[in-house]
Amino acid sequence: MTSAIYVATAEKNLMNKKYHMNKKYHMKKQIINRLEYVEETYAGELETWHDPVTDTYYHVPIEITRRWGESEALINDKANTMTHERKEEHIRNIAFCISDGASGYVTDNFRIEDLPTPQRTGTMTQQDTYSRHKARQIFEAFLEQNPNIND
Repeated sequence: MTSAIYVATAEKNLMNKKYHMNKKYHMKKQIINRLEYVEETYAGELETWHDPVTDTYYHVPIEITRRWGESEALINDKANTMTHERKEEHIRNIAFCISDGASGYVTDNFRIEDLPTPQRTGTMTQQDTYSRHKARQIFEAFLEQNPNIND
């Protein structure tokens, strides 16, 4: 008989623990004030906080409200509006023009004249490296002189 009472009591305690672990609870202000921020969890849906007194961790749901009506436009300090990908494409094209012996590089929006003569000595890798290096130097100098190019 004693063992049956013990088993029933143990099951009841286990059920109470499961319920207590899963139930949401209202946190007291004194606990909230001592919590320490740990990290953002689950892509910004929850934050993890730690109570150093009880050594308990809490997941706290968060909500982000964007106030678009109070937004401000930031000033772009960088005058050059060309994308990085487009800049790299121009550099590749200029390097091709240099290695091909062209005297200039022309697009619909700008022109770069007086390209250097190609390097004809050394290995093909050395010649290509020279062309790419010169193309980058030339185009970056061109962008410094013409910061508002948007191509």
